[in-house]
Amino acid sequence: RELGLRAEIWGDCHETKGCWSGGMPPQRGRTPAEILEAVGTAHFRNSEAAPVPESGWWSAPDGAPKGRESHEDSCARAHRVAARLRHQALGASQHTVTILVTHGNWMSLLLQALLVPDVTEPQLMPQRKFKHDNTAVSG
Repeated sequence: RELGLRAEIWGDCHETKGCWSGGMPPQRGRTPAEILEAVGTAHFRNSEAAPVPESGWWSAPDGAPKGRESHEDSCARAHRVAARLRHQALGASQHTVTILVTHGNWMSLLLQALLVPDVTEPQLMPQRKFKHDNTAVSG
């Protein structure tokens, strides 16, 4: 807000398993109105796979155990976002800056998807995990 920049909200950039905390049952994510109240001005970048609905950005897929996203679904989401980031980078100028705010476990999957773009299966390599502490910055 202070810099006059507008956040671009991607509904599919969130932690693995959905919107949950510890042993609590899954929660709904913020609605577009609640997000706008928190960040001021925002553009919602929806995709067919991950719109930001009026009911909140997270709702568990039908049949999800304990209402949480599967590891395979998290991996597939990482591949979709990696493809969108690559496409966006191709059209960027040398002055374009992209900042992605997300969570550590899913960031590890996203980095794998960016570094191994030819993987055809959504399952990524668990032995190649990138560790991200809370409030970490990766460059």
